Amino acid sequence: MSTPGNRRRRFTRGRWALERERFQIPDEDPPYPDRIFSIGEVVNAVREELGIEQARWEKELLDSWVELIGKRYARHVRPGRYRNGTLVLFVSHPIWLSELFRSGTDELLQKLQQRFGRERIRAVKLQLDPDLNS
Repeated sequence: MSTPGNRRRRFTRGRWALERERFQIPDEDPPYPDRIFSIGEVVNAVREELGIEQARWEKELLDSWVELIGKRYARHVRPGRYRNGTLVLFVSHPIWLSELFRSGTDELLQKLQQRFGRERIRAVKLQLDPDLNS
């Protein structure tokens, strides 16, 4: 026998609309979706919310940085900010910034996209490193 305290209420869209109107609830989505989520979906959503996937990706980028950019540039260029598919690279000195602008970032962008995917990194921008007083 089920008691009211341990029963899970299931809302259909129609029932939710009625309850919302009755109790003047502004939210249009029912509190319990009609579909049941798999544990994998829940775990992935939690990882994304906590930024765990982003932190893992950033660590992988840092660990493979010398391999991706080469020893010559790795001492003068480091990954900076990442936002909406654009990776900003911090450059240590205006001379190196000029060198990178001249040589172009197309090859580096291609290497990054091969390694991490086109959807992850869509563009690369260069900027003087704000942490250095060169």
